[in-house]
Amino acid sequence: RVNVYLEKHDMMYAVSQGAMAVECRDNDVDTISMLSEIHDQHTALRVTAERVFMKELDGGCSVPLGTWSVLDEQALSLSGAVFSVDGSEMLYSERTELMPSNSFLQHPPALFPTSGSGFFSHHQVDMIHGQRPKLTSDVRSVKGLLSNNIIVHRTGMCCPTPDVSKYDAAERCGKQIAASLIRRGAKDVLDRARAAGIVNVNEARSKVLTVPAPHMGIMLLM
Repeated sequence: RVNVYLEKHDMMYAVSQGAMAVECRDNDVDTISMLSEIHDQHTALRVTAERVFMKELDGGCSVPLGTWSVLDEQALSLSGAVFSVDGSEMLYSERTELMPSNSFLQHPPALFPTSGSGFFSHHQVDMIHGQRPKLTSDVRSVKGLLSNNIIVHRTGMCCPTPDVSKYDAAERCGKQIAASLIRRGAKDVLDRARAAGIVNVNEARSKVLTVPAPHMGIMLLM
């Protein structure tokens, strides 16, 4: 049985620790749509914030940084820390981001009608993202996902179209924690770690993943 529950002040964990992934093709609309039925948004939002935090710091699986996130109906709280390899230095920051109470898009197909060819243009898809997202060049696949109310967020996470603003908030939380640490010298600490052979996460190959949470939820990553 469990005798001790470790809290944030006891030990922070590695980014997305405990989440598992199922990989699939980014243009496989049927598979992504099927897996979206077991998508776990609670896990996905926390992992989005954590992964953005790590990426902003050019971190990787073996980089000495830790995180801790908590999500409820009102807000997402994220803590992040960077350590020197020998543990003699530590930089810490935390932030709470309010979760949007209203959906970003309630009826995406009606708001973004197809062109005369019957397909959404990439420009229309960019409007939904509010950015230039990482999307397949196959317009049929993009439209297929949108017809199932699924979209690829700029962070690489597949999410329900009505919840895009929640993923925006999670991304913002991760970025601001990282920026706070960078202003205090986190890049210098991690540069010394990378000099010892640590892998830069931004050099890793991009993948499309479906990720079950520890309680068997699924989140979709791109």
